[in-house]
Amino acid sequence: MARRLMDEAWNGTEAGSLGLKVELVSLKPWKREGADIETIFKNVQKMPVAPECDRIFAFLGPSDELVTELAGGVALTHGFVLATPESTRQFMLTPAEAARHEIYHLAGCGHSPTMDECYRKIAHAKRKRGSTNAFFPVFLYILEEDVRKNCGANALIADRGEANRIAQRWVAEKERRASGQASPEPRCGT
Repeated sequence: MARRLMDEAWNGTEAGSLGLKVELVSLKPWKREGADIETIFKNVQKMPVAPECDRIFAFLGPSDELVTELAGGVALTHGFVLATPESTRQFMLTPAEAARHEIYHLAGCGHSPTMDECYRKIAHAKRKRGSTNAFFPVFLYILEEDVRKNCGANALIADRGEANRIAQRWVAEKERRASGQASPEPRCGT
């Protein structure tokens, strides 16, 4: 199911003309914890990206107890998608459309009215990558509000270890916020 969905969502689309292909290197069952998307996504983010992989992408199947606020989500190198028609129907998307949307985020694209900016980001990441055997770089932020909130900083992370460390810091930050602990807001210089 995962291979078919990746081919339909990405490999069989214009991604080929961009020179990008999603190759499923490792597939393994994952016991999800929690019923809400936030908890599920936090647990996806806790998984380190393995040396042979560039991203982690979880496929969630149908569940009566799953509370669905989103058809998918991405943060840095980690993402998930609701992978069955039953779970994506309320979003008026097919599983392939939801997966494609999230894979573009994994490639570094945010939400934009045109794809021009997205294609520029992908081209920039490909240039920085160098060898096709190297880790495919990831932008620190894909959402413009995150870039603005962090004083315009949007580093390109070209190292798997650094991406894993940042993902773990983000999970810790979410847990701090969930427990009611305040986090300092970044302050931009003038």
